[in-house]
Amino acid sequence: MKKHYTAFVFAVVIFPFSAYSADMTIADRLADILFSKEVIRQAIESHGVSVPTSTPLSQYGSKIEQISCDTRLFTAAICAALGGVNPAGGTYTAVDPWDDSTTCRYTAPNKTITGCDSVITNTVSYTGSAWPASTYTITTANPGYYIQNNSANNATCTVCPAGSYCTGGTASATICPKDSYCTGGANTPVSCETVGAGFITDSTGATQASDCKSHNPYGNSTIAADYPSIYTWNGQQHGLSSQYNGLTVNNFGSTNYDTSLTNNNVYPTYWVQSMCSTQSGSFAVIGSPQPTYSSSGGMCWCRLKRRTDSQNGAWVFRYSHSASDCASDCAYYCARYAIINSDFRSALLSSF
Repeated sequence: MKKHYTAFVFAVVIFPFSAYSADMTIADRLADILFSKEVIRQAIESHGVSVPTSTPLSQYGSKIEQISCDTRLFTAAICAALGGVNPAGGTYTAVDPWDDSTTCRYTAPNKTITGCDSVITNTVSYTGSAWPASTYTITTANPGYYIQNNSANNATCTVCPAGSYCTGGTASATICPKDSYCTGGANTPVSCETVGAGFITDSTGATQASDCKSHNPYGNSTIAADYPSIYTWNGQQHGLSSQYNGLTVNNFGSTNYDTSLTNNNVYPTYWVQSMCSTQSGSFAVIGSPQPTYSSSGGMCWCRLKRRTDSQNGAWVFRYSHSASDCASDCAYYCARYAIINSDFRSALLSSF
């Protein structure tokens, strides 16, 4: 503001004095001073500030200060008249030197953004032809959210995606660590230990509890998912059907098996399962690699499935026969040898 006072005084006071010629008398100079004072008084009043003729010259400085404060070219009201802000409803201001539309400022109303803990509305400047879109700075996000597009007109807090967790604040989404899972909106990982003792994941980024598996290379499965490629011996009930690939399974003597399997700590702790494959093996030896099911296979493989968590044991070789005999008899021989043969039973149990 002071630069305006200096320019004004120089123009109407200092400059006239510097223009005096050497041959002017003192009386002429005094007359000129009085004339200059009147010129200054009229100039001040032309800017809307009253200056009585009795006002001493020493008080003209304060009058000039009123001019610089009261006759700003751009005021808040004039800035508001420019129009076109988005969103409307905020406050307008103008800043020094108030001599151009680019000195106009606008601050949009405070904004609530879902998932954001603290949001600041930024002040924008008129470009000379338009108002830019209002921008927002998010200082902190709520737990379960992370900040995106910060300090922009579309600044937002986004729900943490499944497979990651978001602690809030200014932190970005963090990939869920191995042996944990993170559902959408998680603010901390959930350990697979909450699913089952010793449960793990195959990798980072697990999205749900079902991604946690028993620490077993043979995985987990349900009986429904196993059938019909795998026959399950379940005491009196033989899986979901008495048919295995369209053939009737040899299931005689089931009552005796229930008793014997209980005595050998197999039933009711485990289900006994069988599968026919084209891969051959050696009696009571775990398959390497593990066999896969084949409807034309005559190689009988057996495994146990733990009832508490559906954890699978390793496939252990039993015998080789025709595909039709394997389909009808493999389940019987798996259950029988789990009872009567300690070496075979130990191989079945060794993978747990």
